[in-house]
Amino acid sequence: MEVYNGSGVQGVARRTQIYLRTMGYDVLKIGTASDHFDNTIVVERLSPNNANAQMLARTLKLKNRFVTRSIDSTLAVSVTLFIGEDYENFLPDSVETIQ
Repeated sequence: MEVYNGSGVQGVARRTQIYLRTMGYDVLKIGTASDHFDNTIVVERLSPNNANAQMLARTLKLKNRFVTRSIDSTLAVSVTLFIGEDYENFLPDSVETIQ
């Protein structure tokens, strides 16, 4: 998966990467989103039935309305996560960025 920070708060993508790895997810890429997001959005990249995105949404306790699909088999990831301002709803305070 790939994770992009659209929250406007520095370090959230890295903290999310650490958290998701502890949950068993393989986060291949992190970065800053080109847009700002109020809400976190999960985008399915491979499965026509959103299986990968739905699993991540359940892990993060995100509502289904924040799951969408944009199939792109040229990407090396199954899911793209765009982190929004609501990241505090799923990212524990205890996750620290290792410098």
